[in-house]
Amino acid sequence: MNILSICDNPDVLQVMRIINIVITVIKIAVPILLIIFIMIELIGAVADEEKFKKVTSGAVKKFIAALLIFLIPTFVQVIVVNVVGSNETNEEYKNCLKDLSVEQINKIYEKNALEAIVKAESTNNYSDYSNAVLLTHKIPDKEVRTEYLNRLSAVKAKIDLINENNKIRIKNKCLIDRVEICKKLAGVKICGTIIKSERDGMNMSDAITLNYYNSNAAVFSETTKNVDFSEVQQIFTKHLSPDASILDFGCGSGRDTKYFLNNGYHVTATDGSGVICKMATDYTGIQVKQMLFEELDDRNQYDGIWACASVLHLSREKLPNIFHKMHQALKTNGIIYTSFKYGTFEGERNGRYFTDFTEGMFEEFVRKISGLQIEKMWITGDVREGRGDERWLNILLRKTDVC
Repeated sequence: MNILSICDNPDVLQVMRIINIVITVIKIAVPILLIIFIMIELIGAVADEEKFKKVTSGAVKKFIAALLIFLIPTFVQVIVVNVVGSNETNEEYKNCLKDLSVEQINKIYEKNALEAIVKAESTNNYSDYSNAVLLTHKIPDKEVRTEYLNRLSAVKAKIDLINENNKIRIKNKCLIDRVEICKKLAGVKICGTIIKSERDGMNMSDAITLNYYNSNAAVFSETTKNVDFSEVQQIFTKHLSPDASILDFGCGSGRDTKYFLNNGYHVTATDGSGVICKMATDYTGIQVKQMLFEELDDRNQYDGIWACASVLHLSREKLPNIFHKMHQALKTNGIIYTSFKYGTFEGERNGRYFTDFTEGMFEEFVRKISGLQIEKMWITGDVREGRGDERWLNILLRKTDVC
């Protein structure tokens, strides 16, 4: 064993501390007991000269034994410290042996645990996390131990999030791979049927889009949550009472949910990506529900539904059913805000599925959905930095009657 590794191992130092105590007791107690025994024998033999000579002769031997018991452990310690290793090692070893107090050993427990926690935070590795937990539980100081365990809770949450992200990514990747094989062997129609049965209604476009957001959640969240979208948010909230209830339908980073909460509204937030739901929950302070658009089943519950750049990821074929579900979820005279990229395109673009609309296309689309009418429709540029040339179709819809 490396000598210096002993000095970094508080368990070994604890044993050494106990051994030192035992040695010290032996060094002091045994010689004293021998001397006392010698004195008793000498006092008892004072009256008998011959016996006194014998006792005196034996006393010398016992005194030498007592001296050896006192000196030998000390001599052995000196040899161990000064003979093993280099001079530099000796000095460090000597220094660590100088103070084998409980306080010093406790500091080493804390130091080792802290180093393990820092490593776990940098690697996000479960093995490193487990090692840090093990070392932390050895810390005798309850306050320090609790502080370190709280810090490790954040490490565990991050590891769980990474593992869940990886599971979702692998699951969706497998799904997409099966889709590609299916397309080659059986065609798109049969393939869509297979995927629908496997994912409870999630078709290929849904799988591709969710895989993108689960894989790019951190980047997407960072690039959208600080964007100033207040102009559009205010247009929407002008149609709501101060204590209105809002469904943020596909909330993404949680930017809009946080804005509505800060302005006194009651908000329910949902998103299809499990990874984004966790991030949005942390950012907004409310529990974001993981839910696909098709799973909306509320009735007369919300004064407003905010579907900002969310339902645009559905196919044109699926959109009527989703708008019907939003209509059912609204209270009487409720309002919907939604937005689509401006154009006529439909299909996969940059790793996601998009359905674009022009004004005329959306007017024709909404005429087929009873109970909803266009309140306002306008075109804006993209508010994200460097994307001002992209155009968006913004729509406010009013619930007019019962479907």
